[in-house]
Amino acid sequence: MITFFTPTDNHVIYYNKGKRTIRVFRTIDGQQIADMKCPAKVRQALATQDGQALVVGYEDGAVQMFLIVDRFDSTTVAHLKSWRKYQLESYVEPVQQMTLDKEPQLDTTEL
Repeated sequence: MITFFTPTDNHVIYYNKGKRTIRVFRTIDGQQIADMKCPAKVRQALATQDGQALVVGYEDGAVQMFLIVDRFDSTTVAHLKSWRKYQLESYVEPVQQMTLDKEPQLDTTEL
C-alpha cells in the first residue's frame, strides 16, 4: 500500500496493492474523485509540485502520468483545457515537420 498527500495538500493518493487501483481523494471533504485500475504492480508514485499530476512507475518498467482533475473545481478544469491545447499544439508542429521531411523526392534523372 502506498498513501501520501500531494505537495499542495489538496489530495490524498491511495494505492491498493491487492486490487491494483489508485484512488484520489479531496482532503477538504474526503470525497473520492478518481479510481484507476493499474496495468501492473506500482513500484513508485509521486505527485508533481503543483499537485495537478501523478506519475506512476510500474514493476514492468513502464511509467504513466495521470492528470488530477476534480470536475467540481473550476481551476483544475481550466488547467485541463489549457493543458490539452498546449499538448495538441506541441504535437502538431513536429508531426507536420516530420511529414514534410518524409515526403518522397521526385527523381527526374531516370525519366
